[in-house]
Amino acid sequence: MSVARRQLIRGFGLAGAGAWAGQARIAVAQPAGGSAVPAAPTTGPLAEPAGRVILAITGKIAITNDGDAAKFDRPMLEALGMASFTTVTPWYDGAVTFEGVPMTRLLQRVGAQGETVQAVALNDYSTEIPVADFARWGSCSRSSATATT
Repeated sequence: MSVARRQLIRGFGLAGAGAWAGQARIAVAQPAGGSAVPAAPTTGPLAEPAGRVILAITGKIAITNDGDAAKFDRPMLEALGMASFTTVTPWYDGAVTFEGVPMTRLLQRVGAQGETVQAVALNDYSTEIPVADFARWGSCSRSSATATT
């Protein structure tokens, strides 16, 4: 896998990065044959966001807080535990640090049972990412990652 693809996965692998003016969306899809998301215990029901919603997750998820969606404000995402990594991209001069919730942790929290994630950015850029890629390539670089809880 190319470095650019791994960086894309890592970038999408951190939900909640930056000060957002809108709302990002993630949809979890599952083709026939099972799920790539490992089963993990949850910490109970998902609270409703107190602030502005910056992330909505729909699709094959077991835990919701607004109809068929799991919606998060920034404090809810930060409470899941943040991680960061620093890398060089073609879009910035020099190294840039990305921070957010590792996707594997976020998908486990909502009880995702899909094989792919359709991630839609604030500018409506959309891509599908195999869930297995988050586990295989990690949500952040091991050599430059920091994690907080």
